[in-house]
Amino acid sequence: MRATIEAFLKQKAMESGKPDLSSSLIFSSYGGSHLAGTNGAQSDIDIRAVNLLSDDYLIGIDNFEHDKLTSGKNGITHQGDFDVEVFHCFPFIHRLMNGETNTVEMAFAPKEKIIFVEDIFQPVLDNLDLFVSKNLIHHYRGLIFRHLNQAQSSPDKVKKEERRQRILTYSYDTKEVMKAIMYLRIGIEFLRTGILRFHRTEDFKELIQFKNGAFATFEEANKYIQELFVIFNRELQTSKLRKTYNYDEVNRFVKEYHLTVFKHLGIVA
Repeated sequence: MRATIEAFLKQKAMESGKPDLSSSLIFSSYGGSHLAGTNGAQSDIDIRAVNLLSDDYLIGIDNFEHDKLTSGKNGITHQGDFDVEVFHCFPFIHRLMNGETNTVEMAFAPKEKIIFVEDIFQPVLDNLDLFVSKNLIHHYRGLIFRHLNQAQSSPDKVKKEERRQRILTYSYDTKEVMKAIMYLRIGIEFLRTGILRFHRTEDFKELIQFKNGAFATFEEANKYIQELFVIFNRELQTSKLRKTYNYDEVNRFVKEYHLTVFKHLGIVA
């Protein structure tokens, strides 16, 4: 898979004239349904990666923070297509600190969902406990409401045929409902245990049932989701997890990691 990712990024760079990210990758993992374990025959593949560019980007005036590239036509993925979302190393850490969902899923992905990791990125994975706080699910409310809104999309306004067919079949997008339920469950579990379990080994069969229309109507699904929201909000108030990361601890780590990276690139001795 690594060779496929690198070849894809190289091709995209040639087509767009943007910097070639293929040779600077230091970490990659699966995202989306392949991370959760809810993927099916029609699923596209979400790939997420971290790269480390030259000193021109670290201490010079060149800039790269994030990009998302797709193999799908007109930016729409279908069966067999894949997205590659790339974050530059230090912006990735800052997004992780702020609880950005994709970076949190990448950092806390289980080992079997990591495609590769270079030694230079390992210190980040070894120090994830520094980031564990309620802040990691800071964006969950907005994320869940977005999925609920998308679940009620009009089929006439949906470009992706697979989504349109789900809405026509069930009168709502069952996959978006499944995602809302999944993220609420992940959040509740995290607030209770301090563990982020993105690979849904225990409830993936039930999640697939939700995707396949277990709720007769959106109203029935939303009733269940609102019940989960009550639990989520209660756990948010009572959880023993700290509200956010310890500034001094994270700041110390990031400064030390900067020096590690600078030495790795030969910027400092």
